[in-house]
Amino acid sequence: MSTLADRLPDILRALDAGRRAVLATLVHARGSSPAAVGARLIIDERGEVRGTVGGGCLDGDVLTTARKMLSEHSRDHRVISVDLTGREEHHELSCGGIAEVYLEVLREPDAPVYRALAREIEAGRPAVLVTYVGENEDHGPQDEDVGCKRVVIAAGFADVEGAVQEPGSRLLPDSLLEAGRAALDGDRPVFSKWKHEPFGVMAEPVGVPTLLVLGCGHVGTALCEIAAPMGFRVVMVDDREAFANDSRLPEAHQVRVLPFERLAESLEPLPNDAYVVIVTRGHKFDTTCLRWALTTDARYIGMIGSRAKIKRIRGDLADEGVAEATLTRLHSPIGLSIGARTVEEIAVSIAAELVAVRRLGASPREAAGGHGGAAGS
Repeated sequence: MSTLADRLPDILRALDAGRRAVLATLVHARGSSPAAVGARLIIDERGEVRGTVGGGCLDGDVLTTARKMLSEHSRDHRVISVDLTGREEHHELSCGGIAEVYLEVLREPDAPVYRALAREIEAGRPAVLVTYVGENEDHGPQDEDVGCKRVVIAAGFADVEGAVQEPGSRLLPDSLLEAGRAALDGDRPVFSKWKHEPFGVMAEPVGVPTLLVLGCGHVGTALCEIAAPMGFRVVMVDDREAFANDSRLPEAHQVRVLPFERLAESLEPLPNDAYVVIVTRGHKFDTTCLRWALTTDARYIGMIGSRAKIKRIRGDLADEGVAEATLTRLHSPIGLSIGARTVEEIAVSIAAELVAVRRLGASPREAAGGHGGAAGS
């Protein structure tokens, strides 16, 4: 899906160059839809298009409206409904349903907000963009708020850049916080349509979750190559400079050479949406890394290894006084059970479990109460 994070560089390029552009966001879908809420495309005055809100006739209808907005210089923002029912007979889409898409002309006052989002992503801090969505016709006293945006940080939900559409525009902080929390908790865009009102609130989490991979061997390297383009901020750590270096791991956001026993003093505290994958070269290092990982607030902790190895390490930590409830945070065997054998297949199985935890809250095997995954090392 073409998300806000995907389109952010295009948005900033258009704003920095002073080019008029329309940003389109899928905010609501009834029935079947070809894309998820939050899908985006952008078209600038030169006709350059990036992204998609669903493809086919849906993109076509949206682009027709966007080009009209760019040429007429009339409306700053509007919502259009696209009825996809019956379009399948023309082989355009086979989903049906009705999609509601919010289109807005990007303007210079929007720039501080999008720059703030870029800073939060670069810093690895989760943030939420909240936008009032609606038509810019006369819809009553709160119409001036339509199009307002704020960036909200997860920690305390403090405003980063309180950019609004007009000076003195009335924002509704309770609604902003409620929408922001819902979006962050579910790690997905949330659109809330208010009853008896012609507009709603779109809240989009844009923080890129950190994936800390401890071990830069074959599996760690393969996982980095897969996870980086999937939207993870990958940090690679190993105690061997020959393995932990930028030339071997160009997709990584950061590569660190650290003794595993110094993780606590050398790494900044992990955010609670972080993922930790332990794929070191030996039992001793795995135990050291797991001991540290279990003291963090990481959302996911997985360690590669056979059931016998995992049982032995868990037993060692239990003997040290680590509580059983803490040990149950460990995902093991790591990865979804797909019959993986090769290094690349094991990396795919691990990446699949990361996606399942991120998008579903738990991996399918956990939801079913089962086990499986990648043994190994």
